Amino acid sequence: MVTVCLLTLAPASPASGLDLYQRLDQMHHSAWSAKEGLTGEPNCLAQTTDGYLWIGTSNGLYRFDGVAFERYQRQGGALPAVAVSALLAVPDGGLWVGYSRGGATFIGSDGRPVNYTVDQGLPVGTVRSFARDLDGVVWVAAVGGLARLDADRWRTVRMDWNYPCRSAWRLFLERDGTLWVGAASPDRILYLPKGTRRFRDLGIATSAAGFAQTGDNTIAFADMFSTIVHEVRREVDGAEARRTIVELPSQGLALDRDGGLWVAGDDITRLRISAPSGVGSDGRVRPAVERFTIKEGLSGRLSRDVLVDHEGNVWVLTQGGLDRFRRRNLAWKADTQLAPGASLVSDKNGEVWVLSYLPAALRRARDGAPVPNAPDTLDVGFLDPDGSVWLSTTRSFLRWTDGRFIQIPPPDEFFERADYFAVAAAAKDRAGRLWVSISGLGVFYREDEQWTFVPILPGRPDWTAAAAHVDGADRLWLAYRDELAMVERGKVRLFTKADGLDVGPLLALGGRDRQVWITGEQGLAFLHGDRFHVVQRASGIRFGAVAGIVVSRDGVWLSAAIGIVRIPAAEVQRLLGDPEHRVQYELFDLVSDLPEALMVRGTTRAFAPVVEGADGVLWFLTNGGLATVDPRKIVRNTLQPPVLVRTVTADDKTYSPQGAATLPPLTRTIRIDYTALSLSIPERVRFRYRLEGWETDWHDAGTRRTVFYTDLRPGRYVFRVLACNNDGVWNEAGATFAFTVAPAWYQTMWFQGLMAACLLASVATLYRVRLRRVSAALSAKFDERLAERTRIARELHDTLLQTVQGSKMVAEDALDRLGDADHMRRAMERLSDWLGRAVDEGRAALNSLRASTVAVNDLAESLRAAADSPTKPPTLTLSVGVRGESRDLHPIVRDEIYRIGYEAIRNAYAHSKATRLDIEIEYARDLFLRITDNGIGIDPAIAGSGKHGRFGLPGMRERAANIGATLTVVGSASGTSISLVAPGANVFRSGPTSPSH
Repeated sequence: MVTVCLLTLAPASPASGLDLYQRLDQMHHSAWSAKEGLTGEPNCLAQTTDGYLWIGTSNGLYRFDGVAFERYQRQGGALPAVAVSALLAVPDGGLWVGYSRGGATFIGSDGRPVNYTVDQGLPVGTVRSFARDLDGVVWVAAVGGLARLDADRWRTVRMDWNYPCRSAWRLFLERDGTLWVGAASPDRILYLPKGTRRFRDLGIATSAAGFAQTGDNTIAFADMFSTIVHEVRREVDGAEARRTIVELPSQGLALDRDGGLWVAGDDITRLRISAPSGVGSDGRVRPAVERFTIKEGLSGRLSRDVLVDHEGNVWVLTQGGLDRFRRRNLAWKADTQLAPGASLVSDKNGEVWVLSYLPAALRRARDGAPVPNAPDTLDVGFLDPDGSVWLSTTRSFLRWTDGRFIQIPPPDEFFERADYFAVAAAAKDRAGRLWVSISGLGVFYREDEQWTFVPILPGRPDWTAAAAHVDGADRLWLAYRDELAMVERGKVRLFTKADGLDVGPLLALGGRDRQVWITGEQGLAFLHGDRFHVVQRASGIRFGAVAGIVVSRDGVWLSAAIGIVRIPAAEVQRLLGDPEHRVQYELFDLVSDLPEALMVRGTTRAFAPVVEGADGVLWFLTNGGLATVDPRKIVRNTLQPPVLVRTVTADDKTYSPQGAATLPPLTRTIRIDYTALSLSIPERVRFRYRLEGWETDWHDAGTRRTVFYTDLRPGRYVFRVLACNNDGVWNEAGATFAFTVAPAWYQTMWFQGLMAACLLASVATLYRVRLRRVSAALSAKFDERLAERTRIARELHDTLLQTVQGSKMVAEDALDRLGDADHMRRAMERLSDWLGRAVDEGRAALNSLRASTVAVNDLAESLRAAADSPTKPPTLTLSVGVRGESRDLHPIVRDEIYRIGYEAIRNAYAHSKATRLDIEIEYARDLFLRITDNGIGIDPAIAGSGKHGRFGLPGMRERAANIGATLTVVGSASGTSISLVAPGANVFRSGPTSPSH
């Protein structure tokens, strides 16, 4: 049995006074041999406090966690010998190991071994047995004698302890502290009461191959040299009462929790001392004897040792392997007459009956006894509330009551429309009407010996209901393939998938009081309000196909494809309060209890695979027999499983799980193997784990016992693992393994600190660079604004101020000749023209803030137009020439060159007193502009830095610098030459646009 849950179900113990003894052939048996890893010839068994089962063999020492055998390897090397002959587990978690060739080892709970040889006083020869008394003193039986460990040295026990023998076979400690010895040389049975130093002789000239305590002050021992198992009781007055229990070869003894005495020897034998089977020929009472042989699956013909573990399982060591016997929570018996179409029904007395269509169609389930005069074939049966049983045959309907079979003729419709009579479902309401679903005909009810047809499904009145149930509210429920009909006071309501009925094709109905449950091929559902709700397991999945259901006082029982399921009453109540609750449940399946699969059939034929007897025992059909579950006798495993970390491997290097470990830098893969020592059903042990320092959430590992981590960063970690046993009892303390992943040099704190400092320095440097760039950008913006102001000043000087100056000269000329009206009129005309030009130039200066001042791209034409101004002296001859093909200029560059040339022309007009002015433009790799006059020249000082208070030449140089050009001003007695060379990469935007002229 396994409890499938997320939280532990409340532990329950069988009611006191119940007989829980289970026959040997009913117990669950498992066997392991060399195929599963147990090599060598097994010799002895022990179980340490951590739960490990230890097996001593001729090939070494093994430990077993219920899943895998592991050959013990001593830390730092091998054990001093291979063949193990004796084992003893002690309360502090340690293990004593004795060897066939002499010597012993004590393996402490920390895994550290201490070896003993004759040098420490250990008797020579094979070590046969160990014992530890209530004072903590360890005793050893060896070929060389009996000895006890005193501090670090063995002391041989002889006549100073009233021990007359030179050797010993077997040791055993009674619960009250009495030490028993199967002595040798000479062979005797001796015992040492607690607190004394004198052995007492039992008075039998034999030795013992094994001991077991069968009661207070009562032990059984196996006679080493005969086939007798004796029982000895020590009375209060010191007298001994001895009797023979059984005669059979024996080597080892053990008493299980149910009072069964297991005898190792030929096969394995169990004696039920408390239940005698009769009296022998010698007049002595004999116990019931059961034997399990190699034919039943025992791993070997000769058993050598037997042990009862912490959970009550019985382990038998044979010369061929290891066997486990554990109690099932059900009983099962084969039934060779069970047909595939069988069904179950219970009567008013709680007796359960098996129905089939084979001979002996009606048989009592508990013993297979057939019912006299029963029909030859039966399909299905139904219990009437009045105590009678309704049975369906191929031609009629029978009422079985008080041992009589009363034939009820089918409805008339059967003779008109059907060839085969089969009742698929039946139920009786409070009015006494028997509702029957007949294959191929539909639903009828029988009242006052009359059949009445009732159409249930609209348009499909002859459809057959597979199951019927009348609930506590007297509502009739009929299950069809995928619809459920409720008949209440003559009205029919249909429930479908839209009403929550989502369990696939319907199979069975059940209920208690007003509660209704329905099963199908895809799960279980129940009525809540006016809707059905599908039941979810704790894992979030459905129960799968459920062929039968019984709703009892202690919960809901299911005959399902996964096994026998019990939903406890407490879980049912939680579910009724919260339909979304995921139920915890108990499962009795092939792994835990069932010897074979349950009989599960689809919708093709009605049958009842599970019924409840009046005594509360549940009966289930299996494929080849009958299984029974008595809820009162269910035994749950309440022992928390010890949890251990087995091994830790990092990049193919193994580390001890004892204590903390330090893993090297740059460890890639860490593998941690863990286990939980619940040996009853280890397949159902579940785990959850987390790695503290890496994660905060727990991982549900299921039954997996290995976890991997990759590329863990340097740091300290604690791996923690918890486990629960097959009944959901969790060990919340679990096991831990602490380890540290060392950092590489570049992962160390000092290196990271250095990198952090460098990073901060870099950030500071970048901040400073950024600050400087921002400052430079602001300065550039300020410089740009200043340059723009300077440019505007140049524009005003080169255009508007020049024009205003010319206008002033015209006005002054007119004022000098006020009396000459014609001259005044001509002067006013020129002044108007000049003022208009000033307006145009002012507007052009404003527009230059937005676009080029030169409307066209012909620089020569623009300069020619600028030279033909009113200020041009009448005696001056102008020449404009262009060399090379004209090319498109950048508007800003073109304006700057134009302003430079315009300023040079104006200066020549105003100051040179020249009679000739030559303007030459050359388009080559670079742009060349030359303006030459034949005037009086220019002072070299003025040509270099300009005249104080004037902005002409400085403005020309600033404009040249803005476009990356070179401006040269040369003056001489023969005139002035101004040359501008502008790099082509800065000024040209395209290739030639017009030929030279």
